[in-house]
Amino acid sequence: SLQQAEQQWENGVGTNGTVLAVVDGRANLFMLDAKTGVVLWHSIVQNQVLAAPTVTSDTTYIKTIDGVVAAYRNADGALLWTYNHGGPPLMLRASSAVVAVNETTVYAAFSDGQAVALDL
Repeated sequence: SLQQAEQQWENGVGTNGTVLAVVDGRANLFMLDAKTGVVLWHSIVQNQVLAAPTVTSDTTYIKTIDGVVAAYRNADGALLWTYNHGGPPLMLRASSAVVAVNETTVYAAFSDGQAVALDL
């Protein structure tokens, strides 16, 4: 049902117009064809993701609740790289800030008030 679908994708949907990237509440990242809705691939991520993935023409970026930024290749779901910022020792609810990307840099903010700029 529509309600079940909304609950399953409660963290939002990232898209580049060709594909849709969604993460469910059980730390599963799905890539779907934007026209047909067919699942192209699925990957289990390290931990819960609280914000919609950021999708560029060839890469999808996520940030997990424990401070890991990860990049996945859109074509096949291959994990390209990770950056582990870590989380604060006590965390009641992590930041759900999205990852921002331009041609040369990935930007991510974390629950401890720090931000990083990662060169691509």
